[in-house]
Amino acid sequence: MSAESFLWDVDVNVYWAGLQYLPDTWSFRDKKNPHIRLWVVQKGEVAANIQGKPYTVKKGEAVLFPAAESVHFRSVASGELHLLSVLFTLQSRTGYRYRSLPGVPTMLSNLDMRFMETHMMEVVEEIEQRRIGYKMGANSILQSLLVHILRAGNYKEPQQADAWIDVDHKAYLLGLAVKMLQDNPARFPTVKQLADMVSVSEVHLRRLFHKYYRMSPSRFVRHLKVQESKHMLRDTSVSISEIAYSLGFESPNYFSKVFQQENGCSPSDFRQLLRNRD
Repeated sequence: MSAESFLWDVDVNVYWAGLQYLPDTWSFRDKKNPHIRLWVVQKGEVAANIQGKPYTVKKGEAVLFPAAESVHFRSVASGELHLLSVLFTLQSRTGYRYRSLPGVPTMLSNLDMRFMETHMMEVVEEIEQRRIGYKMGANSILQSLLVHILRAGNYKEPQQADAWIDVDHKAYLLGLAVKMLQDNPARFPTVKQLADMVSVSEVHLRRLFHKYYRMSPSRFVRHLKVQESKHMLRDTSVSISEIAYSLGFESPNYFSKVFQQENGCSPSDFRQLLRNRD
């Protein structure tokens, strides 16, 4: 997923925005930081440590700190620190969060700082004044800022987009893929198609299936189809050939072969066993 196409698939949600006047003794540490931070330093200098990685942000510079498990910020210049700040989240329309913009570095460059500061102050005003529709207004302005960041830096597709997904939501991706399959068992997507549906790489999707189900995505799909066929054999009088084709098997013979591998008996024997029990 490229950084630019990424914005088509996410909801931008401002959590807080403000212009802060902080003393030269200011320091902030947190072990749980779920929000992405867009900062512009208007006066002073900030030292930051994001999960062990150090940064220094000086007057006139902009930075996009990712959501992280451990953060530490402190003022390192004499005099007040003036900090223009917007905290926000990026959540895909399929429900999982991103830690930052894919492929965009923490330290931002080539920006129109007048544009950045003007629009960030507009976000601040929306949040502080709370007029009708202020949340929508703030989110819309922030999205314009993110577009400016992407275009100014001419950022390309990241080498590994999955790394930008919040680790707490990776298991959710697997559940999302499984739900898509369960909702339409007749569909037999390729691994690449399934990965595209949930916006992760094919390699990462394979890893998730092996980690949680001890099998490949293709084998898992076949397992779901066989489970659905068992319900159809039990609850309907539909022929085995019709069941096979309705579930997307290429032929009744192939369906019978897969069913036999999964259950140790043929579909017809399974149906007969159910009838004998009744």
